[in-house]
Amino acid sequence: MFHSSVIRSRDGTRIGLGSTSQPEGWLDNETVIGQKGSVKLTCSGCPPSFEPDDMALIRITNPTNIIDLGFKGSFIGLVRES
Repeated sequence: MFHSSVIRSRDGTRIGLGSTSQPEGWLDNETVIGQKGSVKLTCSGCPPSFEPDDMALIRITNPTNIIDLGFKGSFIGLVRES
């Protein structure tokens, strides 16, 4: 299943990330973490499928620059000390 490559900032602004990333969560107000990958067509008339690769960071100040973290995985959540 292909997930949207558009996120919304806290103020509601839509930010396009392109089709080579799948956002999974916010690390801070400026940084999104997710998976980079590619979109593949599976059949004529079928919705495209996202094929994940490595985890990546995306800074909303430059959302087309995907920073490859060099490992595969999934974002579960932040752990913070109170």
